[in-house]
Parts: sequence; C-alpha cells; structure tokens
Amino acid sequence: DRSVRKLLRIKGSLGLHRERTVDLAKIPNVVGSPAHQAVAREVAERSITLVRDRDRLLPVSPLRARRVLSIVYTDDVDPFAGRVFNRELASRYGAVRSVLLDRSVHPTRLDSLMSAVDSADVVFISSFIRVIDRKGGLAVPPAVAKFVSAVAAKRPTVVTSFGNPYILSQFPGVGTYAVAWGPAAVAQTAAARAIAGEIPFAGKLPISLPPDHPLGSGIPMENTLHFARPEEVGMDPEALAKVDRLLTDAVTGGAIPGAALAVGRHGRLVRLQGYGRLDPRPGFGPVTDSTLYDLASLTKVIGTTSAAILLVDEGKLDLDAPVSRYLPEWTGGGGKERVTIRHLLTHTSGLPAYGPLWQELRGREAYLRRIAAMGLEAPPGQRMVYSDYGLILLGLIIERLADRPLDEFLEARVFGPLGMRDTRYDPLGEAAAEAARGIVAKGAGAAGAGGDALASVSARPAEKAASAELLARIAPTEIDSVFRMKHIHGAVHDENAYAIGGVSGHAGLFSSARDLAVFAQMVLNGGSYGGVRIFNANTLRRFTARQDSRSSRALGWDTPSKGSSAGDYFSARSFGHTGFTGTSIWIDPERDVFVVLLTNRVNPTRANQAHVALRRAVHDAVQQAIVDQPVVKRIDKEP
Repeated sequence: DRSVRKLLRIKGSLGLHRERTVDLAKIPNVVGSPAHQAVAREVAERSITLVRDRDRLLPVSPLRARRVLSIVYTDDVDPFAGRVFNRELASRYGAVRSVLLDRSVHPTRLDSLMSAVDSADVVFISSFIRVIDRKGGLAVPPAVAKFVSAVAAKRPTVVTSFGNPYILSQFPGVGTYAVAWGPAAVAQTAAARAIAGEIPFAGKLPISLPPDHPLGSGIPMENTLHFARPEEVGMDPEALAKVDRLLTDAVTGGAIPGAALAVGRHGRLVRLQGYGRLDPRPGFGPVTDSTLYDLASLTKVIGTTSAAILLVDEGKLDLDAPVSRYLPEWTGGGGKERVTIRHLLTHTSGLPAYGPLWQELRGREAYLRRIAAMGLEAPPGQRMVYSDYGLILLGLIIERLADRPLDEFLEARVFGPLGMRDTRYDPLGEAAAEAARGIVAKGAGAAGAGGDALASVSARPAEKAASAELLARIAPTEIDSVFRMKHIHGAVHDENAYAIGGVSGHAGLFSSARDLAVFAQMVLNGGSYGGVRIFNANTLRRFTARQDSRSSRALGWDTPSKGSSAGDYFSARSFGHTGFTGTSIWIDPERDVFVVLLTNRVNPTRANQAHVALRRAVHDAVQQAIVDQPVVKRIDKEP
C-alpha cells in the first residue's frame, strides 16, 4: 500500500528502526517542547475550516459583541470541556456567560436558557463530540439539535465543532458553522482567534458534509480588506451611488477641491476612490486612494490615542493617575494637582482650548514649559472644553514613557505592522527644520505665496527628487497670509504643530484613505488586522465608549450627538473624530461599517464651511444604503 510505504519511509528517515524503545520519562519534555508546541499551534491555525457563513457574521468584532453567551455541549460528563475556548473568548470579548451541557440535559433546562439567548449580542455554540470507534451514536440528542436550531433562528449564532464535523446535518438552519478538528487546547485557541478575526480561516474539508459541502470546500476568510459589490455586504448599490453624486457635486460646486473616500462593511471595501483634484491650479493631479491629506485633529485619535492605548495595555500609563506623575513640570494651584490622564483624553482638564503660541515659541521644550505653567479655566472634570493643549501634553507624556519620539513609537507599533506606508508626520521635514532654527519672527525665511515648499528641506538631488515625488501626492491646504506667508503644501497646516516641529499630540499626521481604511478595519476587528494584534480588545472597548452623560466624549474619540458630523443614522455605539482641514472618520460597530472622508476644504481658505453639511450627508447616505438590518434615525440626548 502506498500510504504504508510512505509512513515507513518517514519512520526510516527519523531512525525509528534503530531505536525501538522510548524513554517514557522524557515524553513530556520531548513532545511538549516549545518547538513542538509551535508546530501544534501552526497546524491548528492552518486547519481551522469555515464551512458556512451565510449571514456574514465572521469575524465577530469584540466591539460589536458586548453581551456574549457561550454554550458548550459535550457528549460525556466533562467539566473541562470548552474551558480553554471560553477563556480565549473572555480575553477578547470581556465578560462571557458560559453554559455547559451534556447528553443528560433535560428539555426544561434548554427552555430556561432562552432568556439568556434573548439578551445576547452573539451566541457561540461549541460541540465536543469525540469520534471513537464502536462508541455508538455520535450525533447530538434531538432535543439539543432542536435547541441549537431555535437559538440560531433568534440570535446571531456561531457553531463550532471540536469533534464530529457531521453534526451540521442535524441543524441545517445554522448560518455559521466552523470545524476545529479536535478538542485540544491549541484547537480551541485557534478557533477563538479565527472567530475574532485575528487569523484567517485557511482550512479545507478533508471529507464531504452532505448535501452542500463537498470534499475540499471551505470559505477562505483572511483578516484583510478586499473589494466587494455593495449587495455582497448587505448594501443597496443604487442608494450607495448617492455618495458619489454628493462628492462629485461638491467638487464641481467648489465646496472642496477634491476628496478621498473609503467605505467598508463586513470586512470588505465598497468604496475606495478619489474625487476631484488635489488643487484646482494647473499641475496638480487627480485625487486617488493614496493621496496624502493633512489629518489635522484626526491625529488625536489615529496617533496619540492609539499610543495611549498601547501604553495602558502595557501598564505604563494609568488613566486615573495625575499628570504630575509623568510630567513633574506640571505645577501650580487651582486644582492642577487633580488633573489626570483621563481628563486630558476627555477634554475635561480645565485647560484653555487653544492659543497662538506659534507667534513666540519654537520646539517641544518651549511648548512644554508654557503649557505646564498655564492656569486652569475650570476645575478638572467640571466641563468639557475641546483643548489642543491637553493632547499636546499627552503626546509629550507618551514620548517620556515610550522613551522615543511619538512618530517613531507609532511607526514601530502601529503604522509599520499594519502596512500603513502613507501615514507619517511632517512628510518633508520642513516643520522640524523650522523648529530647529528657532525662528520666531512671522514668516521669517519662508518663500512667498505659492513658493516652493521644498526650499528648506534637502539640497541633494536624489533627496529632492524623492521629496518632489512625495509632494505631488500631498493635497495642499490653506494660503497662509499671517504666519508662513505662502500656500501650505507638504507641511502641517496647524500653526502650533508646525512651531513644535511637526510631530505633536494634537495635529501633524498625514495619511491616505487607503491607510485609514486599514486602521478602521483593525479597530472594527477589535484591535487586530492581517494576523497582527495591535490593541487589546478590552482596552479598545474602554477607549471608544462614551465616558459620562455630560459630554459625548469617549477617551480621545468622540461619539455621536445632536448635530454631529456623523449625521443622524450612525448608531449610538459609534465613535469617530474630525479634523479642521476637512477630514473625518466614523466607525459603527453595531452595523459593522466605517467611513473615512478626507478633504482639503481649507484650500484656499479656512472660511469655507461647506464641508459641514457635506460630511453629514455622506454619512447619512452610507447608512441608508444598508438593507440587511434596520437603520433608524438616532435619538440623541443632549449631554
């Protein structure tokens, strides 16, 4: 037999015919070695198979599933069945209510579970039915099969088999079914990771599951964005086309020079494109998905808040610690000793909103000294005043805790691992050069209006060519007639961020719609993307939840409120942010959708306010294109 000969050749290559006995005492050390455990994990992860996902439930984002019910069924009385699976679920979804059933379960017990099912956002049902020769029946009892079907009909349900894969035939109405090929701990961990979207479903059926799943079938599901037709993700293509008309009309009507848009749902992209041009002047090209926009205050969430999440995960940053713990320079009375990191993130520190410090200061140390010495305008925690100063301070705290500049920390821990190649601070180095020179006179050393943004950057031809190529991808912003005395292009628009040196906690980041789509999907996935975990899901959930009833603020992020840029249809569980230059990002975990909208509406002047109504209309149109679940107008309560 060919298989037998192959097995004997393998044994021969390992020398098993020379050493016929095994030292039993060494088995745990040899079989359980780190190298063998790594192989076991790899096998488990590569074999996890998604047989069916009719309702597109997977991956189940920890941000969408806040109330999780895990029902474990075992054919034997085994109190440890599913314990690893439940533990892994809890590490991703927070508190998980778990129930263990076996073959002796009474129908009344199943009926009593329905109230728990009704209150769950998602139900995970896992079966541990061992395939043992001559054991007898391998199916679940009829009462349990009926119960599984009833659960799947009422709530989003994921059934995972850790044993007999054929049980699917007993509940054909189940829409999402996966096979993990055995009860081992590595298989349970792999299943939880795949369900949460941390690793792809890469397996294929080695058998057929009649009537619809033949040998070799399986749904490959990678945790990365791919394009899809709107109808494939529960959206009406004609309704979604309204978004294109809104943006095209905004360009032709002069509301914006151009825009880049990314819309994603259920892990798929239905829009990733540009509209209009980078600038109406000759020589500027069309907007694309890789056009770099000055994100302005989106820096606060994409950059600074992300860094804060990482440091909270590592235990280096305590949200309720006083600022003075991390910045000894933070001194003075008036309640300053009570200002915490949480106050900075929720804009309730009592600091002023903003001031033209750029008129007299240059560099990080100068800004730190000035802001640290400021008095408070209100007691900490009393009222919300959106403050750039608070986020500038937080950026400086992060740099001390990370022991490296903010841009380097984020590139190493977020942007690099996610492949966000367009995302960077001070792309041409102009702001850093200006801050290093310490110039304080208005417009000193700057070119005239419309001048060359590369004048202060590089003298070497190769570097000039690279900078010119990058500059051609960057959308210009405002004609600055009070500070730099030119049309801003390739340098941060925000004057304070420029004077600090281009890398700041409140502004300075540039990015593209393509990159921010990846970031948004990572957040929707609960902190992971493409097999790379960036954030702990529970920490991310804390940061994106509204903090109290007096304000719409989450931690760093904002949530929808009356008149919000999110429009009227993003759910109350959504979170997002805007940037002064005309940028925004909104993420809705309830409907599994995100919208990234980048414009340079400040070109040529910040007096242009047409973007306010435009982005609300875009967000409403995206939500109203959803047809696979109810979309109703949000009822906002005044903070």
